[in-house]
Amino acid sequence: MEEKLTLQDLSKSGKTYWRFSQSEKGRSQESCFAEYWPGHITVAEIGEKLSFVSEDTIALCFMYGDKLTKLNFDISNEEFQTISDCEVEYIGLVFGEYRSEKLLTEEEYSLEDLDTIKLMFSMVKGDWQISRIFNYKNCNGDGFVEFLKKFRFDESASMVSCLKKEFEKNIYISKEEIMNLIEEYINQNE
Repeated sequence: MEEKLTLQDLSKSGKTYWRFSQSEKGRSQESCFAEYWPGHITVAEIGEKLSFVSEDTIALCFMYGDKLTKLNFDISNEEFQTISDCEVEYIGLVFGEYRSEKLLTEEEYSLEDLDTIKLMFSMVKGDWQISRIFNYKNCNGDGFVEFLKKFRFDESASMVSCLKKEFEKNIYISKEEIMNLIEEYINQNE
């Protein structure tokens, strides 16, 4: 019989866990909605599960919400201890997705904030992820820039548009080069 994976098991991995969440319903390419508040446990609706990923793939998941949500997996945290034995289902696939009935939010970051875009790109693992971020299109043909514009995150959309132009000039652009461009953009627009 296969041993069940729990939130506590994941807390021992040394990784951080994240998800994109919505500030209000309708800000994701998927129809499900749950509210996440720092310091609070979110419980899935009956028959549903809450998905999340590690820092290794979170940058690829921007289409699932307008807030980057860091989950709390600190075993010394009293709130986390109350859900630590909650079972986790590993889905895998391209995102390395996990699902659980309960999650504890540590912090939320809005994609409206340039520092959140910087944080997202800081977690990119490999140049292929940069390519995927800039080449992604949903069923309406919208990419990351259009996604940001839709929510009127104009400053973030402008910065990501500049990054995308640099990517289009050099599809082998590195994470370090992207991070330098982000720093330059933020410094020039303060």
